[in-house]
Amino acid sequence: MAYGHATRMATLLEVLMRYGHATVRAAPQVAQSVLLGATRGEFNN
Repeated sequence: MAYGHATRMATLLEVLMRYGHATVRAAPQVAQSVLLGATRGEFNN
């Protein structure tokens, strides 16, 4: 059980290491678009 948990954590870390750089690069653009939409009132239904 502990071994399975460690394997799952290692797989998660591998995925994060592989796709983390793309996520970090895209995150500011996503946050900026959300903030722009919020300031325009698009999310204030």
